[in-house]
Amino acid sequence: MSGKHFSFCCSFHFLVCLFF
Repeated sequence: MSGKHFSFCCSFHFLVCLFF
């Protein structure tokens, strides 16, 4: 899991990021 990917995920899909 890359830091950039995590930031992007949480920025646009915070709810989804919690599940993944």
